[in-house]
Amino acid sequence: MTTSDAPRSRMPRAGQPLPHFALPSTADKTVRLWDYKQRQPVLLAFIHTSTCPACRAWLARLARERARLDEARAAVLVIAPDALDELRALQVALDLPFTLLADSDGMAARAYVRGAEDSGAVALYAGDRYGLCVAGWHAPDADGLPPLDAPLADFALAEQDDCACTIPAWDEEE
Repeated sequence: MTTSDAPRSRMPRAGQPLPHFALPSTADKTVRLWDYKQRQPVLLAFIHTSTCPACRAWLARLARERARLDEARAAVLVIAPDALDELRALQVALDLPFTLLADSDGMAARAYVRGAEDSGAVALYAGDRYGLCVAGWHAPDADGLPPLDAPLADFALAEQDDCACTIPAWDEEE
């Protein structure tokens, strides 16, 4: 994870559970982070707003990488402080295949994003299918977020660590 001036203890770190949230989506459903637990890894993207040019450009690049995300079986949840109608407009304008969530009161952002209260920083988290943080990145704007290769490598490493070959085999009875 990258560093910030804000206290590190508040933000999830590798190996820690990701803080739970339940947010409304552009599909008119409440999405809970734990809906994905035991099912698939998640990529959580906290953006400034739906109108932020750097965030929009980053999301458009991410959308072009959809095949790689699908291959990793990763769900992408984009979280923004906007109203649902603004997020729907963003989803249509950029043809985003991701789940967009409205965090209008900023509660989820405050649990994840260093400086969310002050500077409106952005963050990206990779979580494994067990709800644990694999890696996280914070930046003042979306231009500072890593390319998709970084979270995809973290997903692959998490899956490798979860490999059944690390489970001790039972002795067979004769």
